[in-house]
Amino acid sequence: MYDFLDPDEFRPPKEILDQCVSVLITDIDLKDRPHKIKHWCLENCKSFVFMDETDVSDVSPQWDHIYAFYFGEQDDANWFTLRWR
Repeated sequence: MYDFLDPDEFRPPKEILDQCVSVLITDIDLKDRPHKIKHWCLENCKSFVFMDETDVSDVSPQWDHIYAFYFGEQDDANWFTLRWR
């Protein structure tokens, strides 16, 4: 687990995240370190809500982690996708 992911960090309720637009990126598709991408989101996407990391190494032969980035607006999700995927 990365040191920038604070276990005490506020996690929005599931009901809020379900209303957001999510963009998933696998560790293979990462163009930079996850914390740099998160900081880019905080600086460039006004509707950025949350970043979540899921360890899938036990169930996936391809990936170790999947990162979910949540946005309140589709435009920010599109901007993020163009930049990072």
